[in-house]
Amino acid sequence: MTYYEDEIPEDLVTGEVYTSREIKIFLQENRNIVVLADYDFLPDNNKIKYVIKNNISKYIHRNENHTYMIPSIESVIYEIEKV
Repeated sequence: MTYYEDEIPEDLVTGEVYTSREIKIFLQENRNIVVLADYDFLPDNNKIKYVIKNNISKYIHRNENHTYMIPSIESVIYEIEKV
């Protein structure tokens, strides 16, 4: 996916509406971001929009191939909903 630098959102603000393209660019440019969505696919599209319902910073504990992965930094979790 190609995009211009001025297309990159600085943050996703709770209550604001963003296109699925803006959210995908934000995900690609930022580390330790998790997005919870009510839809299974974020197309590279400026017509489909989502509202940011909530965001929290938490440590994500996970298991990969039967190995506990210790979190070293907090991740920001964004909950989005299709408009």
